[in-house]
Amino acid sequence: MLSLDKDLQKPKNTLEEFYCIAKRVKEYMPNVLSHSVDKNDYTIFVSEMASTKKYIRPINRTLYIDNHEEFESSYTLFRETLYKIKTTKASCTSTEKENIDSFLYTIQQSIGAGLDLLVDPNSSRKHVGNRFEELIRVVFNEIGIANKRIVLRIPYATDEGEKIYKCENQKLF
Repeated sequence: MLSLDKDLQKPKNTLEEFYCIAKRVKEYMPNVLSHSVDKNDYTIFVSEMASTKKYIRPINRTLYIDNHEEFESSYTLFRETLYKIKTTKASCTSTEKENIDSFLYTIQQSIGAGLDLLVDPNSSRKHVGNRFEELIRVVFNEIGIANKRIVLRIPYATDEGEKIYKCENQKLF
């Protein structure tokens, strides 16, 4: 098994991979967090080790699933909801919608918190964004919505003549 910092930086391709990495981070955090500060609906956690203080991104207490059993139940309901969306095109219940929000928020914030704690801040920001793109791609793939990468080629004039600006789009619906 990869070390947690390396696993967080590795691209993810399945919902199971996202669930497992979030679970690992959630198990790791209590071991390294020193204290926290509550502000409105958010908690800001602090890790102090070897005279180094690290703050992790604020966590919304209403959305974040802290309890391990609840997180596991949320994962099961999330998978069932995605299957329902894919196969029946039925509307989601309010419970399913709330679970979608909380489950995806917990996955993404857990990954971000783990990267905040274990990886250089500049690299961390890049990886958080990459994992978010991958997570959204996985969710859309799970419900059967294809998303394609395309490169737009946009010509523009310069003093040296016409040049082409290339812009990659990763999500098109």
